[in-house]
Amino acid sequence: MDSTPPPAPRMICGACLRPLNRYLPFGDDGEPTGEVIYRHPLDDEAAHDPEPQPRDEHYEAQIDNRCDFCNDTEPVWRYRAPGMQLLVLGDDNDIVQEQHFSELWDACTDCGKAIEHRNLAGLVRRSKVALGDACDALDADYLERQHQAFFLVLEPGRVRLPKQHR
Repeated sequence: MDSTPPPAPRMICGACLRPLNRYLPFGDDGEPTGEVIYRHPLDDEAAHDPEPQPRDEHYEAQIDNRCDFCNDTEPVWRYRAPGMQLLVLGDDNDIVQEQHFSELWDACTDCGKAIEHRNLAGLVRRSKVALGDACDALDADYLERQHQAFFLVLEPGRVRLPKQHR
């Protein structure tokens, strides 16, 4: 079963101008419902429901970019990691949800150093500290698996973000 959706525009929240994550739920029959759900990267951080808008409809300088790993407010580097997705399995190992990550990942100086040195443990540690109590709600290995997947699809090189985009 190929549930790969057509390319979708990168979305941001119209209320807070933060990038949003895209989720595709599956029905009880194991098939995609056709619904697309957008969520803030750290759901518990937002005090409002997402208001999805295409990122391309906004100037880059308006967008509240954050480090995608530790949530630092000053990302410096942009990495490309295409094709990364997360499948959530139910008790019977059927897919119940699919998450498609953006191809572009922003990183602060410290997370950028961990990425350049392929320091998985350091990158996971920074993410766990950033998530704080929310990290307890995640599967203990979730962040490590997510970051391993990031390293598997990471393309060579990085782009320095212009100061006005940070």
